[in-house]
Amino acid sequence: MYSLIKSKTCKYMVKSLLGQGTYGRVVKCVKLDTFETVAVKIAKRERNRMVWKEAAAAKKMSALDKDRCNLVKYYEIFEYKTRAFISVEMLDISLHDFLKQRHYNPLALNEIRVILNQMFVALSALKSIGIMHADIKPDNIMLVNHSQQPFKIKLIDFGFAMYSANLPHGAIIQAVGYRAPEVMLGIPVTESVDMWALGSVAAFLYLGYHLFPIKCEYEMIRSLYSVSTGTPDTESEVEDTVAFLSLLKWMLCMDPVKRITPWANFDETLLKDCQLLHFIEILIKYICTFNSSTVHRMKQNASIHSCSCQLTHISERLALCGMFI
Repeated sequence: MYSLIKSKTCKYMVKSLLGQGTYGRVVKCVKLDTFETVAVKIAKRERNRMVWKEAAAAKKMSALDKDRCNLVKYYEIFEYKTRAFISVEMLDISLHDFLKQRHYNPLALNEIRVILNQMFVALSALKSIGIMHADIKPDNIMLVNHSQQPFKIKLIDFGFAMYSANLPHGAIIQAVGYRAPEVMLGIPVTESVDMWALGSVAAFLYLGYHLFPIKCEYEMIRSLYSVSTGTPDTESEVEDTVAFLSLLKWMLCMDPVKRITPWANFDETLLKDCQLLHFIEILIKYICTFNSSTVHRMKQNASIHSCSCQLTHISERLALCGMFI
């Protein structure tokens, strides 16, 4: 553990460990020239390449107003003792850890609405500069300062960000459980994968648990199929939940062409308060919006990737594609 980190422009005094994972560690630091508190990501040596990729995204975002666009501020990206470091603004807590603190008690709909509105602004800003985040999940959406600015959020971690105009075909992106169907099945992707992930985040915030399995891609595909064959609800139940579910209907649309975009002029009443009496059951009714042309492209695609649990499941994946018709 470092006690002092040096860049070409300043020194950082390490105060405490904020978190760690496969990427490396995040530490709380004080800049000794300004005494400002910041967060510094320390990448593992084998992850240095991702830091420089994130640096490219940060440079692309430099023209954006980070506070207005709800994006994390990047201060400095540098190398020290063969490690890559990223200095960013100090934020409060991720949405995942926030729910964990609450023992996974779900948020109220008016609180979710505030978060979604801010995320729509963030995704619109990224769209304007041709960037796709590609890793939206509760861990990468952080509260800025919940005690002083309740539910003010910022989008963080652009290590997997991609240029929208140059998306690699068949790339495995996004966390399992927040991964769009077109990514899992290897067909061409667009920025709409971020909207799918955000819809899954919205469901997590309301339910208090992940809508889809987060460990194995194959199990997630099975979940997508199982919810697509559910039974519809009564008319009264639909009326009780129409506002919020009208939004989730388009955020979690199987067909990426039909999936809502944050820059579209959709009716703001979609985000108003409403009673969610039977969330999962009604979501079942709407989530199976797969058109036949999309399924046909999936069947023709030869690059069906193995899932994160290291099992191929190719025959099952092909069978599930057919079941969506």
